[in-house]
Amino acid sequence: MKLRLYYPKKQKPPYTNWKAKKGALYATGKTREALGDALASLALKWANDGVSKKPIDVFVVMPHDRFWEVLPDDFRAKIESHRGLVTEIDKKVTHSIIKGMPRTISLQARSSEDRGYCIINLPAITDDRAASYAQIFAYDKGHRMKEVGGSARQWWTMAVAHEAEHCDDPGRPLRLEEQMAYEISADKGGMDNMLRHWGELFPYEPGGSQNFLRDFMGARATALFRSEGNAHATFAGIGMPGKSYTQSQARPPQEEDVMKIRAAIASMEQKILERHDRNLNRYMPAEYRLSRMQDLSNDYAALYGIIRELYVEGAFREDPLQQYMAEGYLEWTARLFNEVVSPNEPKPHQHADEEYQVASPGHEPH
Repeated sequence: MKLRLYYPKKQKPPYTNWKAKKGALYATGKTREALGDALASLALKWANDGVSKKPIDVFVVMPHDRFWEVLPDDFRAKIESHRGLVTEIDKKVTHSIIKGMPRTISLQARSSEDRGYCIINLPAITDDRAASYAQIFAYDKGHRMKEVGGSARQWWTMAVAHEAEHCDDPGRPLRLEEQMAYEISADKGGMDNMLRHWGELFPYEPGGSQNFLRDFMGARATALFRSEGNAHATFAGIGMPGKSYTQSQARPPQEEDVMKIRAAIASMEQKILERHDRNLNRYMPAEYRLSRMQDLSNDYAALYGIIRELYVEGAFREDPLQQYMAEGYLEWTARLFNEVVSPNEPKPHQHADEEYQVASPGHEPH
């Protein structure tokens, strides 16, 4: 089966074909140019890797696309046949396109006769600063990240790899525990695929995979407390203390592990809020605590200062997960958002400069 490239009827550029075992990828000419041949072919493969039923078709859109004009008639009819789905997609995709946020909507096949579809929205390629794309994974809504390792193209490609992993999401509302599990899985799958196909994607940068991986995990470490419901606070799920990342790590994570991570984050939040607001107690309504935490998370310097203070006092030492997340947050906030920390402050235990090795499946790195 050929990988077909869709163009709106008004455009008549030459057809481009890729060989593909599963499904088809649709994009406008401009979006296809942004992807390039290698990434377009791999994105379709990645989207279908976790799909056990019929192959899915993938629609890739970017802010310059007019979403509804990109869709072929049969796919538009499929969407309109789902009750309420048009409104949902209008809201989610339009919002994502306007904001330039990566987002995936998975429409799973309803029967053995049906075909699944996946809509992947990608951020615009606006400049050549790596931080412009790394801040997506750090949930840096204030755009304060200054410098990060890797190239802009590598970080943008990671957005493609991550979102393609969401194509086998169940396509229904998820509990927060499920959201985190799928985000951890998408991070791990994206990292696996980036590393596995690094030579195809970046032939002129053969030695950059480990540095990129290190900084990706670092960006995720700083997302703690900033993402909605902490669903994207995946740092503890994609690596553990003293271990290098390997392709043999299990994915998706077990529910028990996700519950432990979420419990650890909740405990950290309580300690941070009680230090920030002496009048706050654990009996305050959850909505009030959430609101206070969201306000605090936007004040990078204040949050960093409180976490560092608690860390130095040993407030997180009782739980290895809390200790690990606190170390990662402090270490990488100091690296990626260095304007919020004094250069003379002592740093927590450094594990970011350890060599990250990629092992073959089933083997641990030496």
